[in-house]
Amino acid sequence: METSDAITAFETALETGDLDAIRRVPKSDLHNHFFLGGNRALVSEWAGRDIAPLDHKLSCMAEMHEWVQTRFGTLFAGAQGRLKAFEATLVQAKLDGITRLEKCETPWAIDLHNGAATALTDACRGVHARVAPDVEWIPQLDLATLHGMRRSAVAVPVAHVSRRRHQQRAESDRAPTTFIEAAKAVADQVPPDLLKQGLFYPLQANILETEIQTTARVAKLVFDSGLAPVEKPADMVRIVRGHVYKPEYHRPARPAPKAV
Repeated sequence: METSDAITAFETALETGDLDAIRRVPKSDLHNHFFLGGNRALVSEWAGRDIAPLDHKLSCMAEMHEWVQTRFGTLFAGAQGRLKAFEATLVQAKLDGITRLEKCETPWAIDLHNGAATALTDACRGVHARVAPDVEWIPQLDLATLHGMRRSAVAVPVAHVSRRRHQQRAESDRAPTTFIEAAKAVADQVPPDLLKQGLFYPLQANILETEIQTTARVAKLVFDSGLAPVEKPADMVRIVRGHVYKPEYHRPARPAPKAV
């Protein structure tokens, strides 16, 4: 399907509410097809009961966690449970016409594979090859603290920055240091003219570059602290920039209508 035809078909499907037509259009996705965002029918089959969709607005994160626990319980607990969640994610992505999927995992999941990032990645690759080999899957590892709190919205590939959890425990006092480094990196990107205006954060219009520079600073600290079991890249910014999700959409010019 040509790009212009795909755009037209997608827009028409959205306007008419035609879900099947939406699914027929090739798409890329970041985070919508995610952990606990898998195929409902498959998950219900595993659970032995219907997993009813959310039917009301949640007021807080605690309420969301309670809802998830009530619906799923321990279904996705442990290494095999998380791999099941990934399988359900791929099944739904394939059904929805996703041709490129960027899905990240949290560093603490490495614990479920004896502290080996390669074991986690290889297990996920096995599921991907079995369930949806035609969907391009971009493996990622998000930047999180020891307790799973997100430090940055930018996710980096597992192959480039991976942590062994036993090292994290041994170096747990450095977790706040990485958070502080991220804060300093953001602050350093606020130019003097904005500071004079009373602004403490970079402009939203430049958020992608801000996150790239911040991620590179945190990654450098991780490498310099000896927490990364791979060789330190010579150009950290280039590595990060080459793997971040780029929200750039290029709309091709539509051909002029033919004269009647």
